[in-house]
Amino acid sequence: MERIQLLTTENAPAKSKEVMEEITKGGGKIINIFKAMANSPAVLKTFFGIAKALEEKTLDNAIAERIAIQVATMNNCEYCLAAHCYLASPILSQEEISSARGGQSADAKAQSALDFAGSVMKNVGKVSDEELEKVKSAGFSEGEVLEIVAVVTQNFFTNSINNVSKTKVDFPKPKA
Repeated sequence: MERIQLLTTENAPAKSKEVMEEITKGGGKIINIFKAMANSPAVLKTFFGIAKALEEKTLDNAIAERIAIQVATMNNCEYCLAAHCYLASPILSQEEISSARGGQSADAKAQSALDFAGSVMKNVGKVSDEELEKVKSAGFSEGEVLEIVAVVTQNFFTNSINNVSKTKVDFPKPKA
């Protein structure tokens, strides 16, 4: 059972309602996490601000989805795990999705990103010089290194909201 009320466009604050209407205008669906975030227009706008900015990232989307799956697993966020396993399914094999849950990848470059992302998460960004050099040596630019940090942060943000809210999962259950 949710601990934070899921709002609709009918009962959301006016500024959240505006954001929710923008989502549906573009053909989007107002998923449960957005309904929870709608309780605070600032939170809803923060999420979409980060998401919009990260649309311009140079980091490969398949790597970003692996990181999202890894972080959701690390934070035991059922909602985000289901969401990102679903979102990753067109671009990653089921084997890669399962591997990402454990912070693993058959792709060496993706593995470097997962190792770095895992360290960022576990150490609150206090990575060693060696870890930073290793991810750069794998072929990630300094901009992409910072984008990995941003993807970790974005997912920690949504994981935390869902774990606090106990948001009802409205995505297919991920395969074990």
